[in-house]
Amino acid sequence: AIFGVIRRDGFVDSIEMPFRTTTGNEFWGLFSAQPIEYMGKTALLSITVPMTDRIKEEREKQRLLDEVREKEEILSQIFRLNPSAITLSKLNGILLEVNDRFLEYTGKSKEDVLFRSAIDLGIYDNLKDREKIIELLQKDGVVSNLEIGMKTADGNIRPILFSARFVESFGEKKILAIGHDITEIREYAQELENLANELVRSKDLFQNYSN
Repeated sequence: AIFGVIRRDGFVDSIEMPFRTTTGNEFWGLFSAQPIEYMGKTALLSITVPMTDRIKEEREKQRLLDEVREKEEILSQIFRLNPSAITLSKLNGILLEVNDRFLEYTGKSKEDVLFRSAIDLGIYDNLKDREKIIELLQKDGVVSNLEIGMKTADGNIRPILFSARFVESFGEKKILAIGHDITEIREYAQELENLANELVRSKDLFQNYSN
């Protein structure tokens, strides 16, 4: 495999691999090599550096950092593509991060909303909703499925099922919130209610006709 890489790339650099000493002891080293011209012939110049504890520790740190970055990227994608609106804000309501769904709900750009509060943006239909949210957070540390009204850019009011909790980020307490538009659920419930009322009226008409 190594010679295949050398033929393809012309060299190998710092490949981790096991080695065995003349006494039979095994160790791990960093192997580098590239072809050179020596006395009119092609030779392979190689260097093997034993992996000391420090090198192993640095490699392990790098591996962990790579894993963290990968997980952060995954979380970032989940945050951005979530079908519900998600925001991260300071305790005073200043928005630090929002996802695409929040921008869709409000009809605003990311530049318009970051580092401003939801109150400044006029998002709350009723400011008492904000007071209720803060009250519940201070009391229980969490808000679960509170129905609030959110103003959109076109002046309509979206019914939102709102949840939030305190989170620690970079040593500072912040508010992570998620809101789901329940307009369609409301409309469906209204349709069911209308249908039920229509059935009751039909039943009454049938009974009156029978009598």
